[in-house]
Amino acid sequence: MLGLFSKKKLPSRIVSQCQLCGTANALQLLKYQDLNLWQCSICQSLTGSWENLPEASRIYDDSYFHGGEYFDYTAHQQAHERNAGFKWEVLTRLSPNPIRLLEVGCAYGYFVNYAKLHGAEKVFGTDVSQVAIDSALQQFGPHFSTGSADASDFNTLAMWDVLEHLPEPFSFLKAQVERLAVESLVGLTTVDAGSVVAKLRGRQWRQIHPPTHLNYPTRKALQIAAKNLNCEVLLQKNYSPFRALEVYFKAARLDWLNLPKNLRLFPMRLNLHDSQLLVLRKR
Repeated sequence: MLGLFSKKKLPSRIVSQCQLCGTANALQLLKYQDLNLWQCSICQSLTGSWENLPEASRIYDDSYFHGGEYFDYTAHQQAHERNAGFKWEVLTRLSPNPIRLLEVGCAYGYFVNYAKLHGAEKVFGTDVSQVAIDSALQQFGPHFSTGSADASDFNTLAMWDVLEHLPEPFSFLKAQVERLAVESLVGLTTVDAGSVVAKLRGRQWRQIHPPTHLNYPTRKALQIAAKNLNCEVLLQKNYSPFRALEVYFKAARLDWLNLPKNLRLFPMRLNLHDSQLLVLRKR
């Protein structure tokens, strides 16, 4: 599937269920040489075969958000709030009812807080990162936890940039959706392993970086998953988030330039067409 990956296939393995499209019954996964990845023969998504993963609480500590996977998560709050506004507009346009929002993977709580300020009837956010939840509690109030929440108390589930981080994303999503009432919405953003960029970049694709990203769905995978979850696809489109300008400068190795702070933090989009946004409605 991915253009620069070696096409020499190692012996396949049989699994009971693809954790991206949810297809069951002895699904065959095909392995690619030199990569610890398997490709689903049904949806063409890539999934990890990771062993001895560290605890999530150790991965998603302060260093993950500041200097690790993120340049400076909290300094870029303006960009996160621009993304929150876009996602909120999508959900409210598709929801006929006042939104009662549960966000899984809420990080520092910017989307939950945006929803609270813009008309949500009820909000709650969960995340595995204690440092992120502590900050959200201090900054935005008692709407956050590192524990789980009962999705049946909400009519909208948001999981922005979460699926690719989960060892078993379909099983996790299924457990959440089963608790939602009929007509509830599910909003997702994640990577797109079927995109042109993913195919051209192959093993150098920027989204492949375990142990944080473990699974890489295609658009087809999420369409099949929606059927297996008894959900209707209301929206599926390419998605490009706002990022602070200095993120792009760092990627281009121009972060040595001494830009003014307001310019460094200015939110902008550069669409690489390798991420997707999906909104489902439970039948």
